[in-house]
Amino acid sequence: VGPKVENSDEQVRIVRELIETETVDGIAISAIDPDALTVVIQEAAEKGIPVVTFDSDAPHTNRSIHVGTDNRSFGEQIGKVLRQLQPDGGHFHIVSATSPNILE
Repeated sequence: VGPKVENSDEQVRIVRELIETETVDGIAISAIDPDALTVVIQEAAEKGIPVVTFDSDAPHTNRSIHVGTDNRSFGEQIGKVLRQLQPDGGHFHIVSATSPNILE
Protein backbone atom coordinates (compact mmCIF):
# COMPACT_ATOMS: atom_id res chain seq x y z
CA VAL A 1 0.00 0.00 0.00
CA GLY A 2 1.42 3.39 -0.88
CA PRO A 3 1.10 6.50 -3.00
CA LYS A 4 1.63 6.07 -6.72
CA VAL A 5 3.96 9.08 -6.69
CA GLU A 6 6.10 10.36 -3.85
CA ASN A 7 3.64 12.56 -1.99
CA SER A 8 3.66 13.02 1.78
CA ASP A 9 0.03 14.17 1.96
CA GLU A 10 -1.07 11.01 0.20
CA GLN A 11 1.13 8.90 2.49
CA VAL A 12 -0.51 10.50 5.55
CA ARG A 13 -3.96 9.90 4.06
CA ILE A 14 -3.18 6.22 3.48
CA VAL A 15 -1.85 5.70 7.01
CA ARG A 16 -4.85 7.47 8.51
CA GLU A 17 -7.20 5.33 6.42
CA LEU A 18 -5.43 2.19 7.64
CA ILE A 19 -5.77 3.11 11.30
CA GLU A 20 -9.37 4.29 10.98
CA THR A 21 -10.94 1.75 8.64
CA GLU A 22 -8.76 -1.34 8.55
CA THR A 23 -7.94 -3.94 11.14
CA VAL A 24 -4.16 -3.68 11.29
CA ASP A 25 -1.81 -5.09 13.90
CA GLY A 26 1.09 -2.90 12.85
CA ILE A 27 2.34 -0.51 10.19
CA ALA A 28 5.77 -0.37 8.56
CA ILE A 29 6.51 2.83 6.67
CA SER A 30 9.35 4.56 4.88
CA ALA A 31 8.74 8.23 5.62
CA ILE A 32 8.58 10.60 2.67
CA ASP A 33 8.32 13.58 5.04
CA PRO A 34 8.91 12.61 8.69
CA ASP A 35 7.31 15.79 10.06
CA ALA A 36 4.12 15.20 8.07
CA LEU A 37 3.73 11.76 9.67
CA THR A 38 4.02 12.91 13.30
CA VAL A 39 0.28 13.21 13.95
CA VAL A 40 -0.78 9.96 12.25
CA ILE A 41 1.96 7.97 13.93
CA GLN A 42 0.69 9.37 17.25
CA GLU A 43 -2.86 8.38 16.29
CA ALA A 44 -1.69 4.84 15.53
CA ALA A 45 0.13 4.61 18.87
CA GLU A 46 -2.98 5.81 20.72
CA LYS A 47 -4.91 2.93 19.11
CA GLY A 48 -2.23 0.45 20.15
CA ILE A 49 -0.88 0.00 16.63
CA PRO A 50 2.92 -0.19 16.58
CA VAL A 51 4.66 1.72 13.79
CA VAL A 52 8.04 0.65 12.46
CA THR A 53 9.93 3.00 10.18
CA PHE A 54 12.34 1.54 7.66
CA ASP A 55 14.79 3.00 5.20
CA SER A 56 13.70 6.61 5.88
CA ASP A 57 13.05 7.37 9.56
CA ALA A 58 10.63 9.63 11.41
CA PRO A 59 12.86 10.09 14.47
CA HIS A 60 10.81 12.77 16.26
CA THR A 61 7.69 10.62 16.42
CA ASN A 62 6.73 7.89 18.83
CA ARG A 63 7.33 5.15 16.29
CA SER A 64 8.22 1.83 17.90
CA ILE A 65 11.54 1.26 16.18
CA HIS A 66 13.53 2.16 13.06
CA VAL A 67 15.21 -0.38 10.80
CA GLY A 68 17.69 1.24 8.45
CA THR A 69 20.85 0.96 6.47
CA ASP A 70 24.18 2.62 7.06
CA ASN A 71 24.19 4.23 3.62
CA ARG A 72 27.92 5.04 3.61
CA SER A 73 28.78 1.41 4.35
CA PHE A 74 26.19 0.26 1.81
CA GLY A 75 27.81 2.46 -0.86
CA GLU A 76 31.24 1.05 -0.08
CA GLN A 77 29.89 -2.50 -0.34
CA ILE A 78 28.21 -1.77 -3.67
CA GLY A 79 31.54 -0.46 -4.96
CA LYS A 80 33.30 -3.66 -3.88
CA VAL A 81 30.67 -5.85 -5.53
CA LEU A 82 30.81 -3.86 -8.78
CA ARG A 83 34.62 -4.17 -8.77
CA GLN A 84 34.25 -7.95 -8.42
CA LEU A 85 31.74 -8.06 -11.27
CA GLN A 86 33.74 -5.74 -13.54
CA PRO A 87 37.42 -5.87 -12.43
CA ASP A 88 38.48 -3.65 -15.34
CA GLY A 89 36.00 -0.94 -14.40
CA GLY A 90 33.11 0.44 -16.34
CA HIS A 91 30.27 2.94 -16.27
CA PHE A 92 27.76 2.30 -13.52
CA HIS A 93 24.52 4.11 -12.81
CA ILE A 94 22.56 4.47 -9.60
CA VAL A 95 18.79 4.51 -9.93
CA SER A 96 17.07 5.91 -6.86
CA ALA A 97 14.25 8.04 -5.53
CA THR A 98 14.42 11.39 -3.78
CA SER A 99 13.74 10.21 -0.23
CA PRO A 100 15.81 11.96 2.46
CA ASN A 101 17.96 8.95 3.23
CA ILE A 102 19.14 8.59 -0.37
CA LEU A 103 20.73 12.04 -0.17
CA GLU A 104 23.29 10.71 2.30
